[in-house]
Amino acid sequence: MKSLKVLRESKGIKQSDMARELNVTQPTIFNWETDDIYPPAKKLPEIAKFFNCSIDDLFKGIN
Repeated sequence: MKSLKVLRESKGIKQSDMARELNVTQPTIFNWETDDIYPPAKKLPEIAKFFNCSIDDLFKGIN
């Protein structure tokens, strides 16, 4: 989900800080951002809350 990287960088948040807040590892955040894996569906509400956006906003720009 390349949109995660855009959101994270636009807020000046490091991968390690995001990982700590979401209770995952930094490599997990890296994998989510490079589309190696997608976040599990149960994590999407937590990620949206972290960014103060909707779940739909997380998928914007993804084809």
